[in-house]
Amino acid sequence: TSTTPTTASHSELNHTTNTMATTRGLLLAAAVVALAAWAACGVPLHHNNQHHQAAALHDHPLLGQLGGSLNQVQLHGARQLREALAWPENSEDLPMHAKLRHWMRALDQRLHKYRTPDNGIHGGFFEWLPAFTAAAIPHQAAVSWSTRCYSSNTARVVAYTSLGAEIEITVAGPTGSSACQQNEDFYAVITMEGIHFLHVTKPETHRILWSGKEWTDADKTWIARHGFRFFLFPGTVSQTITQLADTVSLFVPALMEQTVSPDAEKRNVEFLSQSINYTMEKREVTDVFLDESLLNDGDFLGIMRLDGLDTMLAWAMGAHTGHTAITLRIDGELYVCESTVNDSYWPTNGVQRTPYAQWFKQAKAAGHVVVHLPLSPESRQLFNSTAAVEFFKTVEGLPYGYHNMLFAWVDTVNDNYPAPLVAELHELLAGLFDRVDRTMATSFWGMAFNKRLNTENLTVIEAINAGDEKGLPFPQLMALPEQDAWSYTDGKSLVCDVLVCEMWKAAGLLGDLADQVQCTEFTNWDAYSLNVFDASYVRPAACVAADPDSPFCQLLGNYRMTLPGYNSRPIRPHMAENCPRGLPPNFDKPDGC
Repeated sequence: TSTTPTTASHSELNHTTNTMATTRGLLLAAAVVALAAWAACGVPLHHNNQHHQAAALHDHPLLGQLGGSLNQVQLHGARQLREALAWPENSEDLPMHAKLRHWMRALDQRLHKYRTPDNGIHGGFFEWLPAFTAAAIPHQAAVSWSTRCYSSNTARVVAYTSLGAEIEITVAGPTGSSACQQNEDFYAVITMEGIHFLHVTKPETHRILWSGKEWTDADKTWIARHGFRFFLFPGTVSQTITQLADTVSLFVPALMEQTVSPDAEKRNVEFLSQSINYTMEKREVTDVFLDESLLNDGDFLGIMRLDGLDTMLAWAMGAHTGHTAITLRIDGELYVCESTVNDSYWPTNGVQRTPYAQWFKQAKAAGHVVVHLPLSPESRQLFNSTAAVEFFKTVEGLPYGYHNMLFAWVDTVNDNYPAPLVAELHELLAGLFDRVDRTMATSFWGMAFNKRLNTENLTVIEAINAGDEKGLPFPQLMALPEQDAWSYTDGKSLVCDVLVCEMWKAAGLLGDLADQVQCTEFTNWDAYSLNVFDASYVRPAACVAADPDSPFCQLLGNYRMTLPGYNSRPIRPHMAENCPRGLPPNFDKPDGC
């Protein structure tokens, strides 16, 4: 069994336990950290209301009632939120992508009534994410904090044994602030294997009784060191549900269908405007097909699909694209080469090439926004097409680069996360992932952790504990640079912009600095901001007519793409290895990045 926490108050001691059949759900927050909407994991949901008298931890009746699996996460409290997150029945045998689509459609149906109408003003995209507040650690003093509603909040672990823990939370000092609505603070208390929602509406003392009946040794080690982390949601329960519903509307149905509807595009454009001040203007001319003779080997294609996933990627990593590709002639035919996944709108998985004309048709049907950045004459002269083709053929067919995707994004302890996302939450989501789907957690975190620690086959939580013991806690472990030479169980791990950079590198575009640049540390911004493009490019008349003020050609899209920082950075040793996200909308980086 995993932990099953409950809440009690002195005035009316109560707790919530889980007795529904064990099913699987998906933590949307994990998709945020994984920067992939298909990052599915499971949450067993159980609920009934009972009343108990206060009892010592070791003989509390709750401890003998709990069941479950070590590969599952307990989720308690906040009935509306738990019911919304419940995984549909009869989905266990579906492939992961099918599970995600099934769950997200069901989630959208459950939350649709809470969603801001399409003709209204959305204001909750990802704003439901909770902020790290404090950690109550066994055998340490109480921690204190203030909130919008209560000036004095304390938490301490009053009992901690092999059977579990008792956490006491005292709430006092109503602020009377206008920022406080309904005297309501709403928390998630999280460890590596459990989540408890704590709903505070008045000054009182709460107790969370957290079962450790089947804590693993790794769980005990982590909790003894890091404790029980408190995260405060920015709004009330009802506001959180509305914000979650609005966030889901970015993805559903756009991510599940072959094309993106006008309403979905509008919501995603609104999200980019609100979150990173990225304004995408409506275009009247939506298609500009360039003749193949106008595209060179090594040219860059910047891509954005307004489907929730690409816009989330842009928001999280700090970029104005969500995907990238490169053009290359192979055996006399012009191809678009890219690393992506097959989905409802794309037929091919992994590192792939598609004839240019065919790719254009597929991209148009999929609803892609696409810009073309031609290499400068100097870069074209350096670009060895033969070497690029030879490199591409060595990686063609490899799966998408999940193993280092997050590590290319996170270069610093906390300066790569969009607020309020922080390393403390990312660490917990990695652990929760490991409980729900170890294969996926190993792919996203575990393999790369083992590389950095020079270990083998450690689980995610075991690797995090090993990092702590070596003086490399999770934030520092995430920030260690990826190495292009590293190979994983299925080969080199290449996400979209890494493939582009690696092909430039193989072709000689990085010159004498090639061995001092790790392409696996690049994000989309790092790729399109390199000073390798043609600043004097004379655009074809069709491009000028479609987008008079743009410095480059936009080939597809109902909305206009901009790329602040485009073509601005020289190639430097160890660039992109220790760089913050930067502030939107330009995401400028310090010198050396």
